Amino acid sequence: MHDEVGDHGGGPWHEPGAWLANPTYWDEQSVQQRQTATARVGFIDATLSEGDDCVGHQLNWLTRLELAEALNDVGVTEITLPSHTRYQEELDWIREYRRRGLSTPVVAKGPGITPPLRGDWRTPLQRHLELGADTVSPIYKWSFADVLGDFSGEWSAPRFPDSS
Repeated sequence: MHDEVGDHGGGPWHEPGAWLANPTYWDEQSVQQRQTATARVGFIDATLSEGDDCVGHQLNWLTRLELAEALNDVGVTEITLPSHTRYQEELDWIREYRRRGLSTPVVAKGPGITPPLRGDWRTPLQRHLELGADTVSPIYKWSFADVLGDFSGEWSAPRFPDSS
């Protein structure tokens, strides 16, 4: 375990075969913050999002709606929209979800945004907002060089805003 947040012995935080999660999650400061966090626990279901781990066996449109109804009935906090679909399919799915009177908030993943923001990044974001989901969760797509280099290149630690 590292003594200081961000102190990873001069190399990247990931250690193939050793870490399954970022060790910063277990730094003393992170552990202390979790101890004072709210006791409320919410479940965000990602079953419908069907990421890369589900390639080749995505659910059909009606089965996704039936699963969303079941998740709504058991009281999950949020339901993540199906992925690997076309924009119109997502739009139609949300409309049908609302028509059925389901009340669990829906989260739309995306669009993918690559920092630093360049070109017309607003159009894809605006289009995603128009889906009508309760929450939009942009996906920040970092370059492999930044991730594998522990953000020691173009996106080094000083470029990130301080959230404290």
